[in-house]
Formats: sequence, structure tokens, C-alpha cells
Amino acid sequence: MARNYTKGYVVKDHGKWRAIVNWQGDDGKQHRMTKSTGIKCSPGQKDNRNKSHAEAFLCEWRDGLVKEEAAKEEKEKATASETPLEKHCEGYLELHHVKATTMSGYMAAYRKILGTPLGSKTVGDVTADDVRLWEAGLRKDGLSETTVAHYHAFLAQVMKAATIEGKIRSNPLVAMRAPRRKPKPVNSITSRQRAEILAKMNAMDDSPLALAVRIALLTGMRRGEICALRWQDVNLDARTIHVVHGLTKDHGFKLDTPKDPSGGDSTRLIPIGNVLCGHLRRHKERLADELEAVKAEWSDALYVVGNPLSGDFLDPETLDREWRMLVRAEGWRGTQGEPVRFHDLRHAFATLVIKDRVMDVMALSRILGHRDASMTLNVYADALEESKRSGMGALDATL
Repeated sequence: MARNYTKGYVVKDHGKWRAIVNWQGDDGKQHRMTKSTGIKCSPGQKDNRNKSHAEAFLCEWRDGLVKEEAAKEEKEKATASETPLEKHCEGYLELHHVKATTMSGYMAAYRKILGTPLGSKTVGDVTADDVRLWEAGLRKDGLSETTVAHYHAFLAQVMKAATIEGKIRSNPLVAMRAPRRKPKPVNSITSRQRAEILAKMNAMDDSPLALAVRIALLTGMRRGEICALRWQDVNLDARTIHVVHGLTKDHGFKLDTPKDPSGGDSTRLIPIGNVLCGHLRRHKERLADELEAVKAEWSDALYVVGNPLSGDFLDPETLDREWRMLVRAEGWRGTQGEPVRFHDLRHAFATLVIKDRVMDVMALSRILGHRDASMTLNVYADALEESKRSGMGALDATL
């Protein structure tokens, strides 16, 4: 970044005027440059003889410094714009710290740029036609339109960063229409199936699997968020769950912030009903009894569906495996005719909330941890259409 010099000033220094200018570094600290003007000054405090000549020297010196910085910046921009696009992608990946799953997607896109005509082209010369040819090649290789859309989004971020940093004058992707992502219809369940699943969980009492299923069906929380939930984040008196953690897969699972499709996190507070609150209370009492039996102390840092003796969280893949076994045994299939995945319980919560019209889309999006209501509208468009249709039917009956 070019130095932004102050106007500067002159001071007396051993019988001569000295010019001084300041500038702020990238570290936020103030730096100073000084230069002797060679112009004599009077030792008297109020005698400013020759000061105007010294200030003229200061202006000329400072103008020269500013021109040097401008030339240096232009040279850096020219060098940057001549760097291959794949090198810019590499630099972008090094500077941006995101969740492991997000980084995995970025790396997949980067590998499809690396070694291609697009990747070897200097970033300042990349055109919209170059990007279209690259995307056509991706489709020819058998990649889906959704995957091409994801890779396009990564490239758009890289080019946007290069524009902001002044490495290129304009981003050619701005005027391009991004490939359309084809959302897969959600494999939800019906109200009757929800009642059947909850009845089965009641028969299983408050086992970790049964409790995890109830939490998913009654709050819409993600699998990793349920497994990362601690008792300190559950307020049974206020009947709320504070979602502050999730599990990220990176050579095993590790504690992280909740997932957000935009790359951030979706920390949020979820109100819970009496039914789930009652199950959580009984489960907590049972865990406390287990710990007391082995003379171990209770801690609110323990995981709700984890192992109270070891203090470990329940592995999400173990939860998935137990759920798949139950689904196979019961023959549960969702609205798309596919076996109900654990993640489909989150979809079930959302679609049934929309169908029953128990809250507005904005409130639902916040409970789900979506970045905005538009994402909820896009994911659950079919459920919203059904809700609107039934609503208009009810209006007809009223009229």
C-alpha cells in the first residue's frame, strides 16, 4: 500500500531548518521521515527568518516522495496484473481462513483452474469469454451445473479481491450471469410420519439417539450442532437453547462455530417447547444419577448427547449410523421417496413449520441459522407454494 504522507512541517535543528513528514504504516503505527533543508535559521525562538524558504523546500521534497510512491504503486499493480490467475488463486487461499469444509470446496475449484488456459492467463487479461470457455470445459468433463456454479462463485471472489486490492482495474465476472444452481428438492416427511417417529423415540425413552432425533425434529438444529450442544447452553427455566458450537470434520471432528453457508457462523438462540424441555430435563437427571453412582461430579460443560463419564461428544457419524439402521428397520422414506437421512429431520422441521403456518419465514430463517430469509425461501420454495395454495383455499372457504 502506498504511503499517505502528511503535509509536514519544519523545525529548527542546529542552526538549520529541518523538514519533517509523517505517514502511517500497515501496522497502524506512525512513522517519521526527516531531511535537512540546508537553509540557515536564527537561534532565537521567535525569529522565523528563512522559514518560508524552508517550507518551500518541504513542499518540493514531499511532492517528490508522493510521486515516488505513486510510481511504485503503479509498478506493483502492473506486476500484479501480469501474474497468472492461478497464482492469484493460490494467494487468495493462503490469506483466507475458512472452515475446513469450505476450504475443501475452494481447493476443488482451484484444482480445476490450475494448469488450464484460464489459470495460466495473466489476471489483468482475463475476460468474460475466457471464463465462459473454462465453464464450458467443466460441463464437458461431466460436472453438474450446481458444481460449475460453486466454482464460478470461487473465481468471482478471487477476482473481486484482486479488484479491491487494485491489482486489476475491473472484474470481468461482474457483468456475467452466474450459472444457475439447481436446488435439489428436500426429502422431508409428512405430519403423520413425524408423529410416528416421535412415538418411536418415546418407546426408546431418552437414549442419546432418541434425544438427538427429538432435538432435530423440534428445533431444526444440524447434526453437528446437536452433537456439540453442552448443558451450559441449555436453559431449561427460560426454555431456550443457545447454539454456539458445531462440529467441523477435519481429520476427525473438532469443535467449531456453527456452520453458515456464507462462510461465517450461525450462532443463535432457539426457544423450545414444553415437550422437548421435559425430555431434556429427564435426560439431565438421568445423567446426573449415572455420575453420582460412580462418584463423579456433574459439570455443565458436559455434552447433552455425549458420554458423561468420558466427557466426549457423540461422534456425528456414529449418530448417522444408528439413525440409518433404525430407518432401514422401520422403512421410513421421505417425500422424495428416499430413505430419511438425519439431516432430513431439519428439513422436516422447516417444511412442517411452513405448512402449519406457526411462524413467519423471517423467524424460521433465524431459528435455522440461515444468513437471511431469502435462503430459507429458496430452499423451501416447494413447501411455501403448498402453504400459499392451502392458504388461498382457506380464504375461498371463508369468502
